[in-house]
Amino acid sequence: PDLSAVAPSVRSQIDTRDAALRTTLAAASAPAHDVAVRYGELGHLLVAATFFDEAILCYRHAEAREPAEARWPYARAHAHVKAGDRTAAAAAFERALALQPQYTPALIWLADMY
Repeated sequence: PDLSAVAPSVRSQIDTRDAALRTTLAAASAPAHDVAVRYGELGHLLVAATFFDEAILCYRHAEAREPAEARWPYARAHAHVKAGDRTAAAAAFERALALQPQYTPALIWLADMY
């Protein structure tokens, strides 16, 4: 994203996470879990900086690396909520619940989407 309008400290944090992700991606033997975590870390910062679309993309990449991990669709759901897309948020909460049916926070958030 265009980081020209964000505070230098935020830009530095995003640049650091992006560099860590790129380094992990460049390592051919990097475990899928490590790649997913790097995408997730960058996604968390992007949400905090209100780059919701970019964060959603990061969480989708994390999900692709760890498709059985409920935290990635759960995090993506929150990015959708912040972006104002309750329909996409509900679908992501449902995905998290399909992976971890007893995850109470996802149940509560999903109920709030309707």
